[in-house]
Amino acid sequence: MKERWLFLGLALVLLLPIWAVDYIPTVDGPSHVYNAWILRQYANTEEYPLFQHHYEIDWRPIPNWFSHAVLALLMFLFEPRTAEKVLLTGLVFLFVFSVRFFAGSVDPERRWVGLLALPLLYNQLFQLGFYNFSFSLPFYLLAVGTWWRNRGSPGWRLAVKLNLLLLLCWLSHIVSFCLALASIGILWLVTLRGRSPHRWQRHLLHPLMLAPQVLLPLWFVLQQGGGPIPSTWSPELHRDYLMRLGVLFRFGREQLWIGMILAALFGMLLLLTLAGKLKMGEEDGFLLLSLLAIVLYVLSPEGMSGGTLLKNRLSLYPYLLLLPWLVPWIGKAGRAAVVGVAVLLTVFQVGNIVHWYRLMQPDLREFLAATEPIPPDSRVARLLFSRGPYGVFGHLIGYPAAEKGLVDWDNYEAACGLFPVRFRPQVGRITTHMLETHPELMRFSEYRGRVDYVFAWRMPPGSPIAHRLTRHYLPLAEIGPGRVYRRKGRGMRE
Repeated sequence: MKERWLFLGLALVLLLPIWAVDYIPTVDGPSHVYNAWILRQYANTEEYPLFQHHYEIDWRPIPNWFSHAVLALLMFLFEPRTAEKVLLTGLVFLFVFSVRFFAGSVDPERRWVGLLALPLLYNQLFQLGFYNFSFSLPFYLLAVGTWWRNRGSPGWRLAVKLNLLLLLCWLSHIVSFCLALASIGILWLVTLRGRSPHRWQRHLLHPLMLAPQVLLPLWFVLQQGGGPIPSTWSPELHRDYLMRLGVLFRFGREQLWIGMILAALFGMLLLLTLAGKLKMGEEDGFLLLSLLAIVLYVLSPEGMSGGTLLKNRLSLYPYLLLLPWLVPWIGKAGRAAVVGVAVLLTVFQVGNIVHWYRLMQPDLREFLAATEPIPPDSRVARLLFSRGPYGVFGHLIGYPAAEKGLVDWDNYEAACGLFPVRFRPQVGRITTHMLETHPELMRFSEYRGRVDYVFAWRMPPGSPIAHRLTRHYLPLAEIGPGRVYRRKGRGMRE
């Protein structure tokens, strides 16, 4: 009972970074808010006339639907930025619940071990704004934990519950979905040994329950195409990133210490568990999964089928998979010490993130203030010559784009085909890769008819692009390092 309240208290602590600032400084978060707003207002052609004309909704069951759909629903009750905070509040509670649930899968008395996973919530992928992947982690834990708890009694209730969790996992992220299927399959094989013929026959129902789910990733890969991105990681980088929990490092060096201490704590408990093992059991399948996750992490490419940062994502699973298996023989005092260290690491990490979030607020406000002269119902191309601290300006224009009903030509989600919103083929496209990496190469003569306004951030004085820009656009406003240009000619749109 006491550990339940401890989990709840730490969940409230984990909410602080979300609600302590006006703007959550992620990279892709504003883009998700913008595209969810398109979903929300897609039928509202009177107030947002450009959305239907330039975008279409991809109704296929592709991954990355979950957070966008939930955000769009929340936007019926809240304005966009508040809806984002409510969404992430749900993520915090779901993550805390899932790690507690997963840690107690083998033995409810081990639920306290889930405290070790709480510092993993605010990882690099979360800070980059990968909300769908962040949601896929608790769905993965819930799916695997649910199967383990009910492995001895397969039936239609388990089939419905498991397929629903896997579907939510699929709609969040394909990596966690495929790993959930593989994890359940491996645990199923591990638990086959020693079963009576009657129970063995019942055990065969499990793969039949999940067989339809295998079709989803096969369909997606065939539809999406795209080969793997070869890995450039050295053996030393593999070792250091995993053993120091480098996935937690995003801002200050303090996060490196959090990662190293947490990894050392996992390592110590692993060794103590092995030392106290008297015999092998079915639960050792979780240790096997953790070891296989390390192998997959090392052998995997850096991305495939349009996705990137695959190794960064995979580095989380070896630690998460140990939670139900760890049963160190450390006594009450040792357990209290481990719990104390886990709590301190969580609190310290939250304090560190709040500190960095607050430091970035003036920069975010300065950028957003510079976009104010852009009028509603416009088509905008933004040129970033500085992406700001930790890249947080990358898609920040998504906030004003949602508020004003703009068409953001750097809407990477609509251009890549991996998200629910995509550009209509007939409107043409502006290469988002050019806008992202080489804004100085933008050819305004080609895109003039599709760009009403240009927003330039920290454009170098005397830059050749400034001269090319003024051939087709007039300076409208300059606020701080931001400049807004209006297309020459009478109409706003052609």
